[in-house]
Amino acid sequence: MYVSLMLDAEDFITPGEADAVRDIAEILTAVGLPATFCVVGELARRWEREGRTDVVRALEAHDVGLHTDLHSVHPTTCEELEHLDWEKGVEAMLRRDAPGVAAIRRLFGRAPSCWGGAGNTWGPQVCGALQELQVVDHQYADAAQRVLERQRVLGPQRLHEAVHELLGGEIEHFALANRIAGPGDCLEQVGFAQAH
Repeated sequence: MYVSLMLDAEDFITPGEADAVRDIAEILTAVGLPATFCVVGELARRWEREGRTDVVRALEAHDVGLHTDLHSVHPTTCEELEHLDWEKGVEAMLRRDAPGVAAIRRLFGRAPSCWGGAGNTWGPQVCGALQELQVVDHQYADAAQRVLERQRVLGPQRLHEAVHELLGGEIEHFALANRIAGPGDCLEQVGFAQAH
């Protein structure tokens, strides 16, 4: 069995969000579970402005992707790309997300490993822009549908139990166990676990 943990760090408005990301990253590191944290570009710039080197250190043991530059600020990716041809759409995506890629590179000293759309907003021109930005993968184009299908099949409580089983009993010993393993919270607090 392979387990893939992906977490979105997307709230660049709420104070205290950086502490939650840091704490979850530290817990996952302590139990030996690397994850991909998809970070919004504006959030990376906020951590940079606020000198949050503690968050950067906590994420060193994990993979870091870009969760778009501004997440769901309008126009969203779909809204912007809707009437654009390939070339104009790639140019638009470069303008939109190059600042986020640059912020991840500055803050973490590495390129984002992937791009994750905000919600299910995506367009084919994303692939062309990511190639130019040297971001090698994109996430969520169809993963969101698979997660929703799994939720309908398993139900929220069963999905919680599956994540808890994958993480094991050790998680109960950590201060934030209730935030990570609480019933119904696994998608909101941890992201999703995908078993193959």
